[in-house]
Amino acid sequence: ETGALSNRPPRSPLTPTSRQANKIDARPLFPVMFSWEGGGRDVSVSGSFNNWQEKIELRASREDFSTIVDLPEGQHQYKYYIDGRWIHNSKEALVSDNFGGRNNIMEVKRSDYDFNEAIDVDIAQGYQSVGGFRHDS
Repeated sequence: ETGALSNRPPRSPLTPTSRQANKIDARPLFPVMFSWEGGGRDVSVSGSFNNWQEKIELRASREDFSTIVDLPEGQHQYKYYIDGRWIHNSKEALVSDNFGGRNNIMEVKRSDYDFNEAIDVDIAQGYQSVGGFRHDS
């Protein structure tokens, strides 16, 4: 299922100024997967993480389109660009863009990528690792 269609470029209150973008670039980056399952021929993504300036192509597979983008920690608004139209994914978190539209939103947290902290969370939730695979205890 797809969201609203628009030909206008998305806007976001999270779009950094060029000065802010330079500060963001100095922070550690974390790999984030973007996936689109709503069909199309040409699929890309753009967002506040690149000041909506670049459309990053998603590669087609049998079931979806996807790509990995390295992003800094924090909240990021984004939208998919499908066959020449901006579309949000209604299956992913949404937020008003404060300009009458809607964007998808995500939060990148360092703790999601910290191996030791992830193990602590798994232990607290009762998971055990056996042969590299997790299962409930």
